[in-house]
Amino acid sequence: MGNGLQVNNILSTRSMATNGVSSSPEVNQKTGNTPDPRTFISGEFNFDQENSVSHTNPERKNQLRFIAKESDTISRSDENQGLPTIINNVAVAYRNMGLYEEARSLLEYGVKSFYRFCPTNRIELATLMDNLAAVYSDLDMCNQAEKIAKRSLNIREMELDPKSAEIAISYDNLGLIYSQQGKFKEAKKLYHKALEIFESSRYPHSIDVATCLNNLATLLFNNGEIQGAKRHYLRAIAIGRKITTGIVPELGIYFNNLAEVHRKEGDLQTAQHLFDLSLSVLKECYGSDHPDTVLVKENLEGLGVNKDYL
Repeated sequence: MGNGLQVNNILSTRSMATNGVSSSPEVNQKTGNTPDPRTFISGEFNFDQENSVSHTNPERKNQLRFIAKESDTISRSDENQGLPTIINNVAVAYRNMGLYEEARSLLEYGVKSFYRFCPTNRIELATLMDNLAAVYSDLDMCNQAEKIAKRSLNIREMELDPKSAEIAISYDNLGLIYSQQGKFKEAKKLYHKALEIFESSRYPHSIDVATCLNNLATLLFNNGEIQGAKRHYLRAIAIGRKITTGIVPELGIYFNNLAEVHRKEGDLQTAQHLFDLSLSVLKECYGSDHPDTVLVKENLEGLGVNKDYL
């Protein structure tokens, strides 16, 4: 693509759900039709991991405390019906820190053993599957991601109203996987189906809608539809800025992606400003060593900017 722009400079977002309300008030909860629509054990928490992460970020330390507490519950419980919820929410915290393999192991265990713990709640199983599909996608395991995302969607379509926001989330997630596979026509169709449901629901301005708009914008951007991409990124940012329950990490992603549009157009001053905003949000929410934060740093450096905070 022109101006040295690479597709992987764009960040995707994904509607992923925690099951129920987290037992830890320290874990960031976003606004939407699910308590935390973006998120993700392998055995017990290894406290030595604390030495490898930044302690300058309070949210990161809070998530480490949450993982330590809930992982201990997992290790001591074998027949707890609430265990899938705990597994899912710990995996959310792992994924938010960029620990994708840990999230993958935990979610695979949760899906495999689900019926032993909670044999009747198939919607909760669909949530685990959706989140596992997202982690597979993070790890570029797109075929596995597609397979399990379709299983999750099938459960939701059998169990829920066809206009349910949870079905829209599944459409959005599967659309993102199709996009990664280069199936742009199929992805675009699913994004529009998801938006139609979201915008007719009680939550037309939730973070789930912003996520879907961001993903559709990225699809358009990668197909050279720059103005359409810009319009949808701006809508996603407008929704994110209206959310008042703390800093919204997704805003950092939307700022980065809109910056790439301005870089593509040659407006480097606006691109720099947006990269600055993105970096500020992601560093506060995720820390300096999270993969998304690192990518935004690289994008900003690619503009030839020399700043001490990089």
